[in-house]
Amino acid sequence: MTPEHLGKTTLLIAGPRAGKTAQLLEWRESCRLPTIYFRLTPEDAEPAFALRRMLRDWPSIRTHFEALRAELPSLPWGAVLAMAIDEVLPDLCLLLDDFHLSEETPEAASWLALVRHFPPTGTLAVASRHRLPELERTPLIVWDADHPAFSEAPTREDLEGLPRSLLAKAVVMHVVGEASPSCEGAELVRRNIALQMPVGTHRLRAAWQAIAGVAASPAIPAIWGEVEAELRGFVRRHLRKGKELSIPGILERIPSEVRARSPFLLEVEGEIHLEARRFLEARECFRRAMDLAPDPLSRRDLLIHLLAAAVYLSDDAQAAAILERLVPEEGSDPPYMEAHLLYWRGRMALDAGRVDEALATFQRVLNVPASGDQRVTRSHARALIYLVSINHNLGHVADATSFAERLVNMCLAFDLHRDLLSAFSLRWRCLVLGDSRPASLAKLVDIPEEAFLAPNPTALNLYLTCFAVRADAIAAYDLALRLFPFVLAHAVSQQLTMRVPILKYWLSLTKIRRASDEIDPALLRAMSADEQYATLTPLNWASLFVLSGQLDEAEAAILAHDAWSSAEERVRARLYLGWIRHRRGDSGAADEVRALLATPEGTGMWEIEVEILAELGLREAPALFQMRAFGETAFARAKLALPHWPRKKALSLLAILALHPQGIEAEALRDALYRDSDNSDPAGALRNLVYGLRQVLTPLGAADLLEVARGVYRFKWEQVAHCDLHEFDTLYRKGQDLETAGRLEAAALFYRMAVLTADGALFADLGEDVFEGPRREYAARLEHAQAVVRASGAPW
Repeated sequence: MTPEHLGKTTLLIAGPRAGKTAQLLEWRESCRLPTIYFRLTPEDAEPAFALRRMLRDWPSIRTHFEALRAELPSLPWGAVLAMAIDEVLPDLCLLLDDFHLSEETPEAASWLALVRHFPPTGTLAVASRHRLPELERTPLIVWDADHPAFSEAPTREDLEGLPRSLLAKAVVMHVVGEASPSCEGAELVRRNIALQMPVGTHRLRAAWQAIAGVAASPAIPAIWGEVEAELRGFVRRHLRKGKELSIPGILERIPSEVRARSPFLLEVEGEIHLEARRFLEARECFRRAMDLAPDPLSRRDLLIHLLAAAVYLSDDAQAAAILERLVPEEGSDPPYMEAHLLYWRGRMALDAGRVDEALATFQRVLNVPASGDQRVTRSHARALIYLVSINHNLGHVADATSFAERLVNMCLAFDLHRDLLSAFSLRWRCLVLGDSRPASLAKLVDIPEEAFLAPNPTALNLYLTCFAVRADAIAAYDLALRLFPFVLAHAVSQQLTMRVPILKYWLSLTKIRRASDEIDPALLRAMSADEQYATLTPLNWASLFVLSGQLDEAEAAILAHDAWSSAEERVRARLYLGWIRHRRGDSGAADEVRALLATPEGTGMWEIEVEILAELGLREAPALFQMRAFGETAFARAKLALPHWPRKKALSLLAILALHPQGIEAEALRDALYRDSDNSDPAGALRNLVYGLRQVLTPLGAADLLEVARGVYRFKWEQVAHCDLHEFDTLYRKGQDLETAGRLEAAALFYRMAVLTADGALFADLGEDVFEGPRREYAARLEHAQAVVRASGAPW
């Protein structure tokens, strides 16, 4: 026995065939102290039998024990035996195996007394399948089931040998994955079969989970009622959290004949179909559940689910008929049903173009008290998503931003992990809408890791779309033309058919804005007639036609439409018509648009249509400065010609400032630029170089971005709309963080965008030695990013 265990108490607590006995026998062979190895058996329920076996080689202990027992008949025999050992052989090494069997005897208290009162100078090791109560022994060493020396191997017979109530609870834990706190669960934890989780639930240990699936479920036909009850709790606890994704697997572990006769299980199955956009299958599940529902409240709940399926299927007639059946009982629903019904009424109003009614109805959803019910909180979040989106589209910046902040805070407070991506994406859109500065990539990337725990594919695609839309908005068209196909490939791989047309629309829009690509007019007309683009509005097509110079087609697309869904859309249509007239040379078009934007319905257009209003001369567009570090180095302002660099070294100066966004001291800057030069006045040369750089930046309106203070040179990169070097760093760091957290699929997405951002070698056309180190460093980062993307197996 090792010195670590001598003179101490060691507990070996692990399941069947973990290796406890082998460890005790190894210690017996290596121990140089007087040693007793005793393995309990069912026959040891009789103390006299057990003591004869244990002490047959130690008559001196037995003799003293019998004498003490005669003197102290009221004490448990275990305590008396411990006293005898202490007086006769205080350095004894006692190895007790299968100690859990003592629990099944009337003498369990005496066996525990032996362990508790064993001589403090002795060495004690106790092996048990079950956890032991507090022994009040120090020093104490515990080897639990997770100790590297152990490898549990329970069998089906071990599980089926449990008392019936414990077996039933174990099967429930296997099917559902966890169970609410209960006496049976606590006993399984004590028996080392289950674990107590930090949130209070119980779940099977891995070794037992592996065999619980074959534990005779036919022998316990009543188990499925308890499974259903636990699944109800599971759904409530994990709504919109990562574990929610395990529900389909739970259903697969429940026999189909059981699911077919349970309205609740059919409802859960229907909700899974809704989430996967299998709307017909969802409706069928809800209908079958309705036929089995035991009470009016359950049937009403399922009727609301049928309403959801009808809305998703655009079956307006059925949705209206269902809503008519639901209205008479309105006001008597429990909060979760009230919120659910109001949400779908809001969706119906929005789909019908009744925007004001939709806004009011979604507001009513927020007025339903949650009182700790995650189902109501989920309805609140869904309503907030639409309140943000509608107000954003209407140009109501303050309202949209307020709702977006509320949505983000709600998702964080209530662990709505699966809605976090939508919440942060919407908040970013609101920040951009109300901000005249270039959209910040850092704000878009600054999102909690939990958002990628179990991302909804549609929400994830919407989030990725923000990166491509941002590139288009800051006139980084080459980057946008690389990002949009990436996001489109993601949508196709996830079968997000509803996302494909809008992404193709954005791709076409960017190609037109880039100017170097021309869109065939016939192709645009064919696209506008294609049914897959039916979700795009006439205003979407009008913008494409105008930007591609097809003014007649743009005007026709607007005038042919006579049923705008809101006053704001009507205002936008009039704005577009004014834009068309302006491009045709109508000098009064700008004044008409100005008057239009002075109306209450038109004020929101100041924030939404910045580019058009700048073209009309009604507002100033933000200056969009861009720095390219990968490939051929360049600095430019959007919509202005590339500047001429009389001195190439001035561009190197800007490149060094890009490598040091926080600033660089003059001495370090002179060393970087003139280290290998024979220039006798590097300080003067640097001043001349700075002057030359300002001369290049001045025509662009960027001279003030270069600042020199207290011997530190810094460029105001926060005022540069796009610097591919800094954006690569931001995306790469996010990929690293997610990779470290084990979110490899999400990490691959950010690494892929980082690779798309870096188009070429770093400062490929600059020859100074100072760039060699960074060039190698970034080449290594690109290689790592590409390796992770390849390992992810992603199709994009």
